[in-house]
Amino acid sequence: LASAAVVETPAPRDVSADALDLEAFECVQADSLECAVAAFSELVRRDPGDAFAHMWLGHIAVRQGDLARAEHAFERAVETVEARMERSDPAEQFAAKAKKAQISLSLRRVRERRAIGSGGRRGGGGDEDSPAEEA
Repeated sequence: LASAAVVETPAPRDVSADALDLEAFECVQADSLECAVAAFSELVRRDPGDAFAHMWLGHIAVRQGDLARAEHAFERAVETVEARMERSDPAEQFAAKAKKAQISLSLRRVRERRAIGSGGRRGGGGDEDSPAEEA
């Protein structure tokens, strides 16, 4: 008798958002994508407006080849990125626009890859949208 694999949703964790944020980035650095997804997902569960967690979930989904999930994550990031930036500071306004443009570009690339994939052709090779650094 074969047993079916059970996928469990991790229980909410009793750690600070800062500690969870650090854990998420350590997981990314260690290339432990499942760990990073769990940490960023918990950040989003706690704060659905966390644009940067959505953005990272999008980048990780691209690396995992899940373009539908990447598209959804980048859409949420674009929708929420400006809400976190200080609007009265011109430098913050500029940074918000730049970050939104960067995320929008990642979203456009994912949509292009999905369109190519749905047309029966293979989507591009190793041109991943993983950010080199975060502002």
